[in-house]
Amino acid sequence: MAYMQVPPTEQDFIFNMQGIGGIQLGKMPKHVRGLIPLKDYRHRQRFMVLPDISRFYVFNGSLKARLRHPQSTIDIRYLLAGTNEQGFINSLFVYPMPPGGHIAERLSQVYGEPRIGLGNLGGQVVNSNHFWVTEGETEISYVGPEPSMREMGIIVFRFFYDSEALHQFTLALKR
Repeated sequence: MAYMQVPPTEQDFIFNMQGIGGIQLGKMPKHVRGLIPLKDYRHRQRFMVLPDISRFYVFNGSLKARLRHPQSTIDIRYLLAGTNEQGFINSLFVYPMPPGGHIAERLSQVYGEPRIGLGNLGGQVVNSNHFWVTEGETEISYVGPEPSMREMGIIVFRFFYDSEALHQFTLALKR
């Protein structure tokens, strides 16, 4: 099956309960403009994915995602979509840049108050975890690094009851 590669152009999408603009849970990647198979992406070596690279797609271009107001944007470094066995998007992995930027507080403007947890490593806090569950039964989570860790944050969308999206996918950004 051939995929048409969309030239990188700046896109402007709004965060919603299913994803960002038309890049949404439940859609087929081939019907989403700008998504290409990760195996065809020229920088695919930057990612480690499990179980299979063929189950992942990447947005090929610049992406600015809006919250509610045009002046409230989040620049996205990478956006990857994981698919289920039927080929539908069942998880979105969004890497915002710059890593800080009060992302959790800004996402709370759209999704409301989150549940919050802290990630510890050897007694030191290394990240904060913010979780929102929407009325449409999707889960949005933001894992943000502590400023001293110099790591990248990630926003993840998935269907709340989709255990495959939660347990079977692994995605890591290589340095």
